[in-house]
Formats: sequence, structure tokens, C-alpha cells
Amino acid sequence: MAPGRSTHWKCPKCGDRFLAVNRRHSCGKFKLEPLLAVCDPGAAAAFRKLVSVLRENGPIRVIPKKSMIIFQATRRFGAVTTGKARIRCSLMLPRLVPDPRFERIHTFGPGRHEHVFGLRTEADLDASVVEWIRDAYRLASDARPDIPPAIARRYR
Repeated sequence: MAPGRSTHWKCPKCGDRFLAVNRRHSCGKFKLEPLLAVCDPGAAAAFRKLVSVLRENGPIRVIPKKSMIIFQATRRFGAVTTGKARIRCSLMLPRLVPDPRFERIHTFGPGRHEHVFGLRTEADLDASVVEWIRDAYRLASDARPDIPPAIARRYR
């Protein structure tokens, strides 16, 4: 299902959309530009390239918040915090991925592993990162044939 379809609950105050009704969150309307203004040109270019690669997988929502930018397909699957020299990315992946670029990996349950890494330039988005993005998008969308049915059912 495409992001923003009627199956998402929409917060009446801020317009943010969630799968769960009355999902707890911090309301607010934020803009992307102030979050990217802190980045040097390389980090800003890395962010724009990241969004471009994300959109190659299908429709996504880019949701600016007070201190981060969230990516959502049917479900939220990634986020970015911005800094001067780099952007710090997190992606929810269906498996543990061993790569020295990951600063942290947090397991939330079977088939849900948050991987955190940094991007300084567009060149950092290599074939491995593109594969992680594809896997994160599939996990967050309704079309996930590569995810075992028992795991996929938990997140619908």
C-alpha cells in the first residue's frame, strides 16, 4: 500500500500518519531546510542522494522532525540526523549485517535490526548501502516476499 493511504491514522494536530491509532509522538510541523542548513556541501549532497536512492525502491514519505528526518513506506524504516561533516543514518533491516561501517546495531526482535552508520559524501552510497536501503524498504512495505511469513505477520 502506498504511503499516506487511508489505512494510516492521521494525527489531527500535526497531520503525521501512523499505522496505530493515537500513536504517541511529539507533534509539530517542521521543515527540511533548517535541518540541512547545518550540513557542509558534501553531507547535504549525501542526504539528497540517499533520498534519491530510497525513492528508487518505491513511494516514501520524508518526514522532518525537530532533530531528525524520518523515512516511511507503509511503516517507518529509517531516519537521519544531520551534522556539519556527515549525516547519521539508521535503517531497520530484516537481518544482522556485518559491516565495519555500522557504529551500532540494535535488535528489536526477530527480523528487526536497526543499523546505524554515517555518510559524508555521495560516494559513501556504494552498492552495499543501496542493498541495505532496498532491504529496509521491503521490510517497511507491504510487498515483502523475501521476509518469512511468520515474521511478516508480526508487522502488519
